[in-house]
Amino acid sequence: MMIKKEDRKTVLMLCDDIRMHSGIATMAREIVFGTVQHYNWINLGAAIKHPEEGKAIDLSKSVAEVTGVRC
Repeated sequence: MMIKKEDRKTVLMLCDDIRMHSGIATMAREIVFGTVQHYNWINLGAAIKHPEEGKAIDLSKSVAEVTGVRC
């Protein structure tokens, strides 16, 4: 069952950037991808010496491609 984007609850996830390859980031990514049809996710992610420090990136399109869920 997919909930319309405007009706979903928004969840703030504080963890490693889900695009990184740490164990925490991998688990967070699995949680996000597994529940993207139920929640709108905001990932306030970090990494030591992050290559994109200070940038805000919208991953909606890439998550939709991977999961098949319209974000």
